[in-house]
Amino acid sequence: MVDELAKNAVTQGVLTHYLCTPKDIESNLFKEIKKEWKERYIDENINTGNHYRSIRNYITDKPWFSKMESTKDMTRTICRIRFDHCLTPSYLFKINIADSTQCICGQLGNLQHKI
Repeated sequence: MVDELAKNAVTQGVLTHYLCTPKDIESNLFKEIKKEWKERYIDENINTGNHYRSIRNYITDKPWFSKMESTKDMTRTICRIRFDHCLTPSYLFKINIADSTQCICGQLGNLQHKI
């Protein structure tokens, strides 16, 4: 509809006045952005976010910790555990700090192994 009105205004020179508040524009824009974000999020051709998408395959309006009473440090620690961003041999190898993914016992040194 907007494209058609814009085309008519350019080709016919007709001015049309619509009452539209900034809040209406903001609301519609937010809905469109969120819709596009959800579509891009579930697009498996986009490599960014594959690990997170494997954990949470949909987007929520609020983060998982919004209803919890926790400190920032606690939330950060839980997030690091969820994404295996801990000081384990496998993660240190991933970020080029360690030479091997193996624990000193010879097994894969990930968080599951440490637990």
